Amino acid sequence: MEEYNKSNGTQYTPLPAEYYTLQYSKYTIEKGKYISNTGILKIKSLTGLPIDKKYIIPVSITSTTNIPLLQASKTLYVIANRTITTRATSLTGN
Repeated sequence: MEEYNKSNGTQYTPLPAEYYTLQYSKYTIEKGKYISNTGILKIKSLTGLPIDKKYIIPVSITSTTNIPLLQASKTLYVIANRTITTRATSLTGN
């Protein structure tokens, strides 16, 4: 993450693993295809985490068979933005 933040001028913090789940732990690109089976990344409620931090989930390819691993395509970064809702007092009509 340090390298990513430095390269992109960001200050993301890795989202702790207990706040998300990945549907499968293994994905396969079949021979003759260029894309793997799909999966779902579920982000749980971020309640309880500091609101002043920006979170990111790095998803990486850890191994390949019969082909070299391209370092530039090794990791996908998923940014987990928080939406903060608050109520404000209306000052009109006073």
